[in-house]
Amino acid sequence: KKQKTKDKTKSVLLSYEELDFLKMQIRETTKGIKTEKEKLKWNNLIKKALYKTLLKQNELLSEELSKAK
Repeated sequence: KKQKTKDKTKSVLLSYEELDFLKMQIRETTKGIKTEKEKLKWNNLIKKALYKTLLKQNELLSEELSKAK
């Protein structure tokens, strides 16, 4: 029996204004995460790992949005 796999990508149509706004939001979020990560002390390993994951996700999303012109 083969299981059906769901498509993990979604197509979204955005206007130029929406796309620019979304890119700006991602940039600001990335800056905020970097600022918060710098404030953490060495013993906050879990939060540092979480922030690292969030940064990576934002970078990937930003790359995908810049491809979609």
